[in-house]
Amino acid sequence: MYVTVIEQVFSNITTQRIKLLRKMFQDHSNWLDKHYLLSCLLNEDLSIEEISKKIGVTSTDINNYLIHHELPENIIEKAHKNKGSFRNLEKIRRLNSHRFVKYLLYERAVLPKWDKNRLTTDKLQKIQWLLNIKEFKMLNWQGQCDIIQKAFIYKEILLTKWEEDCLNKLSEKEHTRSINFGVSLDQNLIN
Repeated sequence: MYVTVIEQVFSNITTQRIKLLRKMFQDHSNWLDKHYLLSCLLNEDLSIEEISKKIGVTSTDINNYLIHHELPENIIEKAHKNKGSFRNLEKIRRLNSHRFVKYLLYERAVLPKWDKNRLTTDKLQKIQWLLNIKEFKMLNWQGQCDIIQKAFIYKEILLTKWEEDCLNKLSEKEHTRSINFGVSLDQNLIN
């Protein structure tokens, strides 16, 4: 009985990391795992361009998995601890907003997963809509933070507004019915 064997020279840790990353980029693995391996390779003095060529992805793909130096250290620690979305943190970092506004968003993004106040991708999208309103941009950072606090509960506000609209429609319908009923009574009296 013969077994086919592929003989390969022993690879060093850098080569192993590159092979693992190549596989991870094909399988859509965990963001944090990719970040960790990329950071290790960068610490071994490989450039982003060298890594991207060896893995077979673009430099932009690599940059999407790196934690930017502008992110506060305590936010990064909380994100690790609470499994926060580093993609959302990066989106927040890129916002053209005051640093205190960003910090408010960072704090919400790294709350524990079970916390209803956590800034999710869906909530962040709604806040990005808010940030594009001309009048919002005219507010100082404190005013912006106040409005953003309300945007965190957009779902509750929207449901309350819809409920009010429904009640208004029902009251209009009741009012219209009573007017129609009054008109039909008047017509019966005339006949």
